[in-house]
Parts: sequence; structure tokens; C-alpha cells
Amino acid sequence: QPVPLHPLLRTFTSLRHRDFRLLVSGLIMAMSGFWIYIVAQSWLVLELTNSPLMLGIAGAANSVPFLIFGLLAGVLADRADRRMMIIVTRSIATLCMALMAALAWTGIIELWHILVLAVVFGTASAFDLPSRQALVPVLVEKHELANGIAITFATFNTTTIIGPAVGGLLLGTIGTGGAFALAAIGNAAMVAMMILMRTPKRLDPPAQRSIWGELMEGLRFVLHTEVVLTILIMSLISVILAWPYQTLMPVFARDILEIGASGLGLMLGAVGVGALLGSLAVAALGDSRKRSPLLFGGAIGTGLALIGFALSTWVPLSIALMLLVGASSSLFMTVNNTIILSMTPDELRGRIVSVTQVIWGLSPLGSIQAGALAMAFGARFSVALGSGLSS
Repeated sequence: QPVPLHPLLRTFTSLRHRDFRLLVSGLIMAMSGFWIYIVAQSWLVLELTNSPLMLGIAGAANSVPFLIFGLLAGVLADRADRRMMIIVTRSIATLCMALMAALAWTGIIELWHILVLAVVFGTASAFDLPSRQALVPVLVEKHELANGIAITFATFNTTTIIGPAVGGLLLGTIGTGGAFALAAIGNAAMVAMMILMRTPKRLDPPAQRSIWGELMEGLRFVLHTEVVLTILIMSLISVILAWPYQTLMPVFARDILEIGASGLGLMLGAVGVGALLGSLAVAALGDSRKRSPLLFGGAIGTGLALIGFALSTWVPLSIALMLLVGASSSLFMTVNNTIILSMTPDELRGRIVSVTQVIWGLSPLGSIQAGALAMAFGARFSVALGSGLSS
């Protein structure tokens, strides 16, 4: 039995493992690069097209590969060396961002360049995510699993503070080319961390069946595990109705609140601050099983905070509401993934993570419908309607 720790120490207990520290360090750099990339991409699309609908389509280009390749990526994560999978996928992501930087610097970048590279980047990310999440239980002790998952989410949420803020500032100083270049450097750093990692040797997996057979095994686990199925349905509702607000954030920054690219970074950074606080709160709970109030409270809180944001025209209030959006959504996502990975056997983790990935792959439906509603009725109506339905 693990020795009880003071709550403050318990929050970070999984970081005592060297390889887990390498994973967290790499995630900080790669995910900061990801957010810089997203901010720069969104701003560039808006400048080139002046169309909220195209913002939705560009967001969809990043996400569609999760839908197409998600389940296959899960099978590979359960078959292959997960560390090597991350090295390959992050290297491809680095190349995509470097090409975006070169095109932006030379001034020849066009919308189709952005969309094609977004699809390639999304494909790499689709194969990266199951391997990355399924690697966490291998790097920490069994009794630290909930803490390790929460720390990885805290890491992701920390980057939503660093990445958007830096991205917004870079747009106003060294431009989109510089922003994409720094994003590439962040992903290259993740590759370096994975090369340094010494993951434990995996036990010999059971005899492999066909890809279809392994896919069906994962789906049967989901359908016959009521808690997991319920959580995944909640995630689907959130992805389709609530999360498309991110696609329309440049419209709020430029046209509604009139705070420009730096203001966009500030609002997204506020989301990150709230998200970091939410995920650290879950990490401090350790292996507590009393998470249902956090799960449902996070889902409802996200919707209500987004409704308030959609109606707000006062910048300080809008930023405060983004803080609440971040905290609520982080509670929901962190508890969501902690429960799912805790209930899933190691040999199925890649495939179960891939099911959640396919759900996120459906986000283009939300992004496109949000963009279309914004074109017809305005961005405020679009966000308020989706958030109201999700809560």
C-alpha cells in the first residue's frame, strides 16, 4: 500500500519517474507549439478569406483524420512500439509546421496550402494520440495512474496558457512565419525527449488477429462497459455542440470585442489558466472515486460559461468567463479520461483511446455547423445555441 502523502505532494507524485518527466517535458514543448500553430493558422485563414465558414473548414481539416484513421491508430498503438510511434508522428508534425513557416515567410502561402498541410498534420496527430495516452500507464506505478493522467492533462492545459499567449504576441511581432517556426521547434523537442526515453519492455502481446477482429474487440468492450459508454456519449455531445466555440474565437476577438490578435491570445490563455487549475484539482484527488459530481458539473459548467461569453460585450467579463470555460471543461475531460483509462486493460488501451479520438474526429461537424450558423445569424448566436443545447 502506498504511504499517504500531503495533498500538495500527492498532486505531483507521478513526476518522480524519469521517463514520465521526459514525456511531460516533451508534451509541454510540443503542445505549446500546437497552440501557436492553431492561433497562427486561424488568423491567417481569416486574413486570407475573411470568412467564418472557412475558419470552420480549416478546423475540420485538422480533425477529419481523427475520424478516418482513429480506430486503425488504436490497433497500431496496441501492436507497435508506442515510443517509436510518437517519434515518427511528431517528426511529421515538425515537417508540416516548418513548411508552413517557409510558405508564410516567402509570401506565397495560399488557402489550399494551409488545408493540405492541416490534413497531413491531423493524420500524424491521429496516430500520435493513442500511443501517447496508452504510454502513461507504463511509465507510472499502478496506484499513480489517476495522478499521471491528470498531470498529462495539466501539462496540456498549461500549454493552452503558454501557446495562445505566445502565438498572439508573435503574430504582432515576427508574423505568422515566425509563429509556425517556433511551433516546429516545439515538436522537434518532443522527438528529442522520446529518443531519450527508456520505456520498460512490453510483455509479449496475445496472438494478433486481423485488424478487423481487434477493432471489434475494442468496440465490444465499449458497448458492454456501461460507464465507459455513458462517458463517451457525453463527450460526443460536448464535441459537436460546445467545443466549436474555439473555431469562432478569432471572430470574437476581431469583430465583436475588437481586441485583435493579442486579445485572441489573451482569451485563449485565460482558458488555459482555468484548465490548468481544473486538472491540478483532479490530480490532487489522487485515486478518489468520488468523481461523478466533477464529471457532470464540468459538462454543465462549460455550457453555462460559454452562454455567458457569447452574450458578453465587456472584455474583462469575457476573459473571466473564458477562465471558467477552461476550468469546467478541464474537470470534465480529465475525469473523463481518468475513468476510461483506469477501467481499460493495458492490451486494449490504444483501441479505447482511439474510440475517444474518433469522437473528436467528428468535431468538423460541429465546426462547420458553427461556422454556417455564424455566417447566417452571427457568432454570438452560434456559440450560445450550441452551448445551451450541450448543457
